[in-house]
Amino acid sequence: KKGKVKFSKLIKIFIVGFIFVFILVGGIGAYRVIKTTSFYSYPEYANYIYNKNYVGLAVYVFFHYLTIGFENLL
Repeated sequence: KKGKVKFSKLIKIFIVGFIFVFILVGGIGAYRVIKTTSFYSYPEYANYIYNKNYVGLAVYVFFHYLTIGFENLL
């Protein structure tokens, strides 16, 4: 019907939105960790930085921020 969003289209929009937020938050977080040299001594970041695994760092930072966000809701 006209004017209604199909469920499949809604799912696609959700997935694209999640990917965008994931890249944005993870990318900014990883950039912040890489540019702040005091983070280099943090054991949770040191391995990613040493191995230049920036994608892994972005994923770790995203889920770290997500965990903090959920904890703050409670």
